[in-house]
Parts: sequence; structure tokens; C-alpha cells
Amino acid sequence: MLCIKRLGIVCLAVGLVACNENDENKVAQSNMMPMQPQTLVVQPSLGQVFNGSVALSTTKGQLIQSLKLDREGQVKFTLPEGLAVPFMLKICGSEGVTYFDEALDKVVDLPKEFCLRAIVGETTLNTVAISVLSDSVVRYFEENGGLEAARAIDIKMRYDDFANKLGISK
Repeated sequence: MLCIKRLGIVCLAVGLVACNENDENKVAQSNMMPMQPQTLVVQPSLGQVFNGSVALSTTKGQLIQSLKLDREGQVKFTLPEGLAVPFMLKICGSEGVTYFDEALDKVVDLPKEFCLRAIVGETTLNTVAISVLSDSVVRYFEENGGLEAARAIDIKMRYDDFANKLGISK
């Protein structure tokens, strides 16, 4: 009987190690960019923003690319091959940057000291909104282990958790 229990424990341990090996491989693969260029549409969610730019950077703050918003208040990044995830998106107020404030029903200046960010954990997304919600997720990871440690599944779970708490449906 003791021998059967030992054999069962050994089989369980081998199975768990094998599962862990699979998980690590999937995580490593998820940090790689697909071979074809991926286009990512980004829209700040402040009401429509005018004359602004969105910066794409690494989680360590290294600027990769910055693009001006188009007439629809969007930018379309072609993600560079080999871009590691997670990566960051950011829009900040500056001279001449305005947005449509829905509460005031008019266009107002976006304050210079105001920035919103988003952390993106996967390259298969087609669109990303930069909002107070996305900035809250960034702040969460900054305070809990750092941006570099954030995994795609953790980022998605945090977005979903915050959205549910705020009553926001996706």
C-alpha cells in the first residue's frame, strides 16, 4: 500500500513538472512578435482628442515610436517585428492639445501635466483604448511587482476586474 502511494506521488509530481514546462514555453512564445507586421489602432478615451500624439514605448520607458492623432482621434501603429510584450502606450497634454469634454459639451485644453497610459500584454489585439481605466491598470502593476513582470493573462484579468468593479461592460 505504501509503495502504491509513493508511486502515485511520483506520478503526480512528474505530471505537475510537465505541465509547468508547457506553461513556461507558452509564456516565452507569447513574448515574441508575430512574423507579419501587426497594426494596432489606438484611441484615447477622453472624448475625441485633437492635435495630440500617442507614444509607444517599452515598459522601461524607451520610446519606440510616436504618432500624431488623425482626424478621428486615432493612431495606427504598425508594431515593429520583435517588439516584446508587455509594451506601453501614452498620451499627454501639451500646447495645443484639446479634447471634447462630454460633461461640458465643448472642446477644452488637455492640461499639460495630464497623461494617460495603457499597458498592452499581447500583440494580437487590433484596438486599444487609453483611458482612466487603462491608467489604473498601469498604476496597479507599478505598485505590485513592476510593469516588466506583468503577463498577458494578468493584464487582462486586471482590466476585467477593474471594469467589473466600475460596472463597465466590454
